[in-house]
Amino acid sequence: MDNLNQEEQYWQAIEARVKKAGAAGNTLVETFYKLIREGHINPDSDGYLALQKELQRLNAASSESFYAPLVGTVSAIASERIAEIVKYITQHAAEYPYAFGYYRRPYRTQRPEAQLNMVLSKIMELFSAESLQFSLRDYLTKPDYTIERIYWLNRVVPDLIAYELDRGEDWVEEALREIIYGDNQTALLKAEMIKGILLSHRKDLYTMIGELLIAARLQEGLRQSIAEQMDAGTLEANLYLLKIILDHNLARFSSIVRALGTWTGMGLEAANQRVVGQLLQQAYTALTDEAQRQAWLGSANANQVYISLWATAVHEEEDLPGQIKYLMENGERYQKVVAQYVLANSQNKLVQLEIARNSLDERDPELLYWILQNYCFDYGKDWRFSENRDHLLKLNSTPLLEDKTARRQDYARFKAILAEVPIKEKSGVSAVLDFVQFSYSSRSGAS
Repeated sequence: MDNLNQEEQYWQAIEARVKKAGAAGNTLVETFYKLIREGHINPDSDGYLALQKELQRLNAASSESFYAPLVGTVSAIASERIAEIVKYITQHAAEYPYAFGYYRRPYRTQRPEAQLNMVLSKIMELFSAESLQFSLRDYLTKPDYTIERIYWLNRVVPDLIAYELDRGEDWVEEALREIIYGDNQTALLKAEMIKGILLSHRKDLYTMIGELLIAARLQEGLRQSIAEQMDAGTLEANLYLLKIILDHNLARFSSIVRALGTWTGMGLEAANQRVVGQLLQQAYTALTDEAQRQAWLGSANANQVYISLWATAVHEEEDLPGQIKYLMENGERYQKVVAQYVLANSQNKLVQLEIARNSLDERDPELLYWILQNYCFDYGKDWRFSENRDHLLKLNSTPLLEDKTARRQDYARFKAILAEVPIKEKSGVSAVLDFVQFSYSSRSGAS
């Protein structure tokens, strides 16, 4: 009961500061506070879109970074420690993959709008951690340390570890060394600890994870924990561990095969060891050799084309449009399909739409299917039922479709697709085309 009261008191104090900051002219603070109090960051929610739009407005009127108003808002309502950690998270956001979930790919981007979902989710968990009086020291040093609703914090704990490591807190390094090299390693080591080291910029500590990966031997669970996290940190940490996998022939383990499939989006569960070894080497080469990465873009080998585009997005997703445009204009059919599939693995909706809308003149059914998948992102399902029991569709706005003339041009191209694709070949694209008709007819003045 005391803990509950402390949590309530914490949020009451934050709310008082929110009102004070709002009264002082902070136009972001109330929208931000409502968003983090929802307990889940939904990038399609009205609150999220309002916050993003306000950040864009403030950014256009200032020479500061995109996140500067957000950091200032946190500083106005939170503790000095939280404000410093938020500053750290936003400063390094572009260095890490921004995507969520099992279908995530380790794509990185300088575009802050793509990073915002991840950043806000971490900030929300920071506030929750402080409200629950979470102790990183106890988490790292007490084997039996538990806290109610600790699962809420799994996204931000690695950042807390990285933050302390980067600022040179010796006790954090000592605690991690004790866990990794201790006798009860399997029971004490958590995925968040591995990820925290890989998020940090402590190259000397990457070796601990590398040694652990080599020593795992028959501990497939431990090897899997490392493999699942190694693409989530800095690119340098990822490359360090990828080189260890190659040097020690770890491609023979199923956990490495599954991880490679997750990193790249390739279905590799049934692939043989030779193929997996080749793909791992190609991935490492493409990530470390820009000249080879560019040369593979025009390769007759579909895997090399795929790895080239994938590695480009791992470095900077904003470089994809130019490369995919080149393939869509000059490539073979299979190269175009590969390009659109790589794009479909992105969670950056603006990049998907920007590329796909330039390819609406294609008429090959399989290729057209992927193009339309990448174009038609701007809707979500409302899982409540209407009176006739149908799912409701919610249309989400995007700056790239605000121009009425551009929308009309795209709509005319979609009508041409409907007219030209043979009926017997529409099965793969019909659902997407049906939605396109609905989407454009639902937009005010779109058709």
